[in-house]
Amino acid sequence: ETEFCSDINETQLSSSGTAEVFHWIFNESEKLANDSSHTISSANESGTYRLVLENEYGCISDTSETKTLTIYQSPQMETINPSSASLCNGESIPLYIPLRSGVSYKWYRNNILQAGANNNTLTIHKEGDYTVEISNEICSVISDPSAITVLSIPKPELNYTGVVETCPSGEITLELVDKLSGYQYKWSDGNTAVTNFQYSEPFENIKYWITRSKSGCESTSDTVKIETKSDLKEVFLTPFGPTICYVGCSNKNISQYRWYIDGELIDDETDKVLMIGKLQDSENIHVKLEVTDNLGCSASTEIEINENTDFKTAGNILPTLETRIYPNPNTGSFNLDLEGGYFGEVIIVIYDATGKEVFRERFEKTDYLRSNEYSLVLTSGLYAVQINAGTNIWTEHLIVD
Repeated sequence: ETEFCSDINETQLSSSGTAEVFHWIFNESEKLANDSSHTISSANESGTYRLVLENEYGCISDTSETKTLTIYQSPQMETINPSSASLCNGESIPLYIPLRSGVSYKWYRNNILQAGANNNTLTIHKEGDYTVEISNEICSVISDPSAITVLSIPKPELNYTGVVETCPSGEITLELVDKLSGYQYKWSDGNTAVTNFQYSEPFENIKYWITRSKSGCESTSDTVKIETKSDLKEVFLTPFGPTICYVGCSNKNISQYRWYIDGELIDDETDKVLMIGKLQDSENIHVKLEVTDNLGCSASTEIEINENTDFKTAGNILPTLETRIYPNPNTGSFNLDLEGGYFGEVIIVIYDATGKEVFRERFEKTDYLRSNEYSLVLTSGLYAVQINAGTNIWTEHLIVD
């Protein structure tokens, strides 16, 4: 007795004898084709088979042994839908065949059984050749493969990542580091012309990225956020005068001042105030200032100083002074520095420990930095140095050994 499945397997009955006529008996009633062998593959050919030989003289042999063949119907062959597809990296697609009762399903990728894939549908995202095996209780068939390709677009890399700080007047050039041919590129602002892009707009709270694409698939770089690291967008200058002319800068957090008069750098003017002095009749002075703040950002501006300038008076600003005595302690010989935007009369008074005045001096401060040298005959002890400038008073202590 022999069992097999149709559509997949077939069997052949054959005789080793010699005869003129071969009588194949099927289910004891039907004579089959006259041949030394008989091929069987159809389910309706299940039954009993035996063979009788007849020679040229009409003599008939004894009958052969009876063979019983049981042929089971294989499941219907199905085609996977879709039969092929192209995916972008990260995408998925369902593969399916018609749902039929009485059968089970097994899915394979590149002839490897996929665990848990036992339905008539399978959602896939990997590249490969996918087949499905359809089985009834006895027989099974395997479909033709569905060829799936996955187009992976390399993630673009920019020359900056994360947060990039720049100056308000600066520019940032974002550049694609891995320039690959055969792809299209698009910046986050819609520009598709170049792989380098220069930004000089206000940057706060704006993120930038680039997208690389091909055949409908794309990959996007990490985002870059550009922020300004200082508020130095412009320089603010105020001219004071006209009796004594000077120009003051009111920007804060400035670490460097570079003053130019009529295009020439003034090396020894490195403070926030530029002393010009008294203007001559019809004199016109071109002043330029370049500043750098403590974050390294720079800006500049220019003004013209002449008799028609809208000067501010010293009363329009709060006079400031930084006072320094050095060396301290000393033997009575020391330096007193007065630095700041106050210009006008200054009175220096020194008092001993009992409150007695031991020294007084009056002078006109006309420079941003005024440095006086003193050599006084004083006994050892503690002294108070009082600096009177306009309506303000500063006090320093002086120690004489």
